[in-house]
Amino acid sequence: MNTQELFERAKEDLLADGKHAPVMYVEYVDGGQDKLDFFYFANFGAETPLEERKQFFALGMKWGREQNGHVDFTALTFISEAWTSSVAPGTKPAWKRPHEDPNRREALIAQIVTFMPTPDGRQEMKQTFLRAEIVRPSPDVVDLVSDLSEAHVTRLLFPGYFLAGYSASQCSPAELAQIFRDIV
Repeated sequence: MNTQELFERAKEDLLADGKHAPVMYVEYVDGGQDKLDFFYFANFGAETPLEERKQFFALGMKWGREQNGHVDFTALTFISEAWTSSVAPGTKPAWKRPHEDPNRREALIAQIVTFMPTPDGRQEMKQTFLRAEIVRPSPDVVDLVSDLSEAHVTRLLFPGYFLAGYSASQCSPAELAQIFRDIV
């Protein structure tokens, strides 16, 4: 399943149920076979961005330890409802996070990391952030703004932290200890 199909399916779920649970899709090739694993988040939305990143790192590390060796990723996609905010360029917001903004907007978002082979046999990683605004004209009605928009990505998306956790899971305990000694 490609990322556009995942997002379209998420929009259908949102329109049918009025909500969409946060979910992480992991598309990969293992032993020559295409595979898709997914994880629903029961309590997503930590108090700080660092805590949210830790959730993805820990999930990636746990998932990586459950695999039997290295896998080749095709795409990592996190889809959830979110609040978004924007400010005029050059101005500083009066809030730290979108949920504190009284003018926030509700959106369905997809944070996507795709992997494409390069001519020299390595993989190139591309990050994409898709967003569709959620409109709730009344308590029992939900709709989406018709056009899907792709936002500019300026920082590592949640699937990137999952990938970092997976990468850490491929290290021996001694290698991890050495890495942490080197960075601290």
